[in-house]
Amino acid sequence: MTTLHWIAQSAQQRIDFCRDQLRHTLDAVRRGSPLDAETDAERLRDRLAVVASELGSRRIGMRVRTGGAEAGAERIWGDTIDFVGVAFLERGAAAARAVGRIVYRDGRPSGTGFLVGEGLLLTNNHVIGSPEEAEAMLFELDHELDASGLARQATRFELAPRELFLTDDTNDLDYSLVALGARLSGSGELASYGRCALSAARDKHALGEVANLVQHPAGRLKEVVLRENRLVSRLQHVLHYAADTQPGSSGSPVFNNQWEVIALHHWGGPWRQVADDDGKKVPTFVNEGIRISAIVSELEARRAELDGAQRARLEALLTKREIRPASPTSAPRQDAAASSAAMSLQPDGTAVWRFPLEIAVRIAAPSSPAAPLAPQANAADRTRASAAPAARVPAEVAERRIDPDYARRSGYDPSFLAGDPLPLPRLSEDLRRRAARNRKPTGADDCEFRYQHFSVFVDKRRGLPLLTACNIDGKTAKEIDRKTGRVRDAERRDAREREEGPEAREQWTVDPRIDPKDCADDRLYTGQTVSDGPGRLNRIFHRGHMVRRLDPCWGSKAAALRAEADTFHFTNCTPQIGAFNSGQTLWLGIENHILDNARLQDQRVCVFTGPVFASDDPAYRDEVFRGFRVPQRFWKLVVWEDAGTLAALALVADQSPLLRELPEGGERLDEVEPVEEFLSVVPEIERLTGLDFGSAVRDADLCELLEGAEGAEGDTRLRRIRSFADVPLRRGEKLASANGRKRAKR
Repeated sequence: MTTLHWIAQSAQQRIDFCRDQLRHTLDAVRRGSPLDAETDAERLRDRLAVVASELGSRRIGMRVRTGGAEAGAERIWGDTIDFVGVAFLERGAAAARAVGRIVYRDGRPSGTGFLVGEGLLLTNNHVIGSPEEAEAMLFELDHELDASGLARQATRFELAPRELFLTDDTNDLDYSLVALGARLSGSGELASYGRCALSAARDKHALGEVANLVQHPAGRLKEVVLRENRLVSRLQHVLHYAADTQPGSSGSPVFNNQWEVIALHHWGGPWRQVADDDGKKVPTFVNEGIRISAIVSELEARRAELDGAQRARLEALLTKREIRPASPTSAPRQDAAASSAAMSLQPDGTAVWRFPLEIAVRIAAPSSPAAPLAPQANAADRTRASAAPAARVPAEVAERRIDPDYARRSGYDPSFLAGDPLPLPRLSEDLRRRAARNRKPTGADDCEFRYQHFSVFVDKRRGLPLLTACNIDGKTAKEIDRKTGRVRDAERRDAREREEGPEAREQWTVDPRIDPKDCADDRLYTGQTVSDGPGRLNRIFHRGHMVRRLDPCWGSKAAALRAEADTFHFTNCTPQIGAFNSGQTLWLGIENHILDNARLQDQRVCVFTGPVFASDDPAYRDEVFRGFRVPQRFWKLVVWEDAGTLAALALVADQSPLLRELPEGGERLDEVEPVEEFLSVVPEIERLTGLDFGSAVRDADLCELLEGAEGAEGDTRLRRIRSFADVPLRRGEKLASANGRKRAKR
C-alpha cells in the first residue's frame, strides 16, 4: 500500500467515523445557526470572546434559546460572526506571503508549505519524507501573479535538513518541519515574508465556522479559497472541512477568519454520501487537515531528541505567541482597555462581554446526535486542568474505531478454561472503597469495566488500573499490523512487542463510562521534558498497556479489531519509563512462552495484571491529577491448564531503578539500568495488592516452594529471572538458579 493510498484510506475511515458529527454540523448550517454545531460549550465561549474582541464596538444581535427541543448554543443573527472587518483582507495578504510551493531542483512541483518562524518550513511528511528528500528540493516564494496580472519574480531557498528536520509519518500527524538554507535565486529576503505562527490555543475555531486556504494546487500559481470551507467535524488530531470546491494541495495552511493557522491540509476527496437522509444535497468534497495544536504538542514532546542549538531553535518557535500583522497605514489603535472585550461568566451560565457596549449570551447545554469528540489536551491547556473538557469524551484513533456500544462487551470470562470456573479475584474492603464506579455497568459488579475479552478495575485515588483480567485464545489469535491495521492469523508472536517512537504516539481514549476525575488522562504524557544525556529518550514516560495490545485479539476479525482498539482506553494505561515499556522481554513474552510451548490442549490462558501501589511511589504532575504517583513495580499472574490441572505463575517487574529521577527532573543519565524481572508466588501478589485469587489459584502456583531459593537482595519471595529457562511450565520442572551456579528442583 502506497503512503498516499494509506493516508486516503485512513482519512476516509475517520470521516466515516464522524458521519453523525458531520451531519449535525451541516444541519446547523442549513438552519442558519452554524455555531449550534459546536458541542463544546467552553470552546465556543472562548471563541466568541475572541470574535467579540475583534469586532470591537460593532453591533451584534443575539437570539438566545434556553430550552426545549431546539436548545443548543446561541444563535447569532444580524451582524454575525461570519461578518469580518476590512482588516481581514490585510491580514490575509500578509499570511499568504508566507506560503510557497515545494519543488524539486529541476522545477517539478511536490506540494505546498509555509513559513512558521525561526527560518523553518512546515509541510506534510508525504511531501518531504526524509532529510535526503529535503536536500533534493527547494522552497519557492512569490510564485504568483501581482495585482496587474503579471507574474512576480520568484525567490527560491535551499532546504537545510542537517540544521533541523523533524517528521512524523503517522497518517494522523503527517508533518515535516525543516530548516531553510541559503537563497538560491530571486531577490526576496526571508524575513520579509513573515510567518504563520503556531499556536495550541483552544480559541481558534468552532465547528460551523468557515475556513480559508492558501495553496499551490497541482503546483500552479498561488491561489486562495476564501470562506468556502465549513469546519464540520473534529477529532483528536484532525479537522474536517467540507466544500463543493476541489480539495487543495498537500501542505497548505488552513486559516480561521483571523488568519491564524488552525490545520495543515493533507488530504481531500469525495464524500461518499452526496445527500442526507432527507434527500438534501450535501457538499461533495470533505477535506482533512492535521490540527496545529496536535503538531505543537508533538513538537513539544520531541524537544528532547534535539541537541542544544536545534532545541533552542525549536523552543524559540514554540514560545513565540501568535503575531497578527498590522498595516503600516492603519489608524492609531484605541487604548487597550477601551478596545478589548472583558468577558465574565455569570452563575446562570451567561457569558458577558464589555467593550463600549455590553453583550450577554446564554450558552445552553448542547444537544447533539452524537457524543462530541473533543481534542486531546496538550501542554498549552495544562493551566486549565480543572476544566479539562478534552478528558471527558472519547477521542478517535487513526485506524482504531472504538465501538461506542459498550453493552456489546462481555469482558473477562470466568469459564474460559476447560475446568472449573476461574472467577475474578475478590477485592478487599479497602480496594472496594477505592475502586471507581462504572456509570453504565453491564455486569453484576459496578466496579468492572468490560471490554472485548478483558475487564479492568480502576483505582480512583491513583487514577490508574488496579486490576486487569484478560482471556487469551492461542488457537484463534490474530496479528494486527500496528500501522496498517491489517489482520491475519497469528503464528508466533514477538515476545518483545515494542511501542513505536517516543511516548508511543498512538492516540488513547477516555472511557465515557468513568467519571473523568477518577481516571488519569493524556495530560500525564504530553509535553514532557527530559534530562540531557544519551539515554534521554528512554527517560520519557510511555503510555504503558496493562492488557497488552494483541493479547485479547482473537476470534473473528471484527472481534480482534474491537479488542485491539479497546486496549487503548486510559483505564488500561499506566506511565512506564521508555526503557521499561520497550525493553522487557520476559514480562511481555511469558504468555507467548506458555502458548508457544503448546503444553495446553486448548491453548488458552488467563492473565491478571496491575501496578503495585506503594506509599513511596514518586509524585508526578500533581496539577493534572491530584495526588498522582508513578507505580514503581507491576505484577502479573498467568493461569492455564496443564493436562487437566490448573497451573499458575506469578511475576513482578520493577522500574524503580529507572526512577532515580523523574523525567522532568534535572539529573543527567548517561546509562539506563536494565529492568529487573522476578518470579514470585501468589500469596506475595495478594499481599502486595490486597486481592484474593482464591485457594485454587494458590494451590496451582508452580513456584509454591520458592522459599529458600536465591532471590532479590535476600528476599525469598522474589526470584530474579534472566531467561525463559528460569520459568517453569509444569510442576516438578527443574530450573536454573538466578546466578546459574546451581539448580533447584521444584
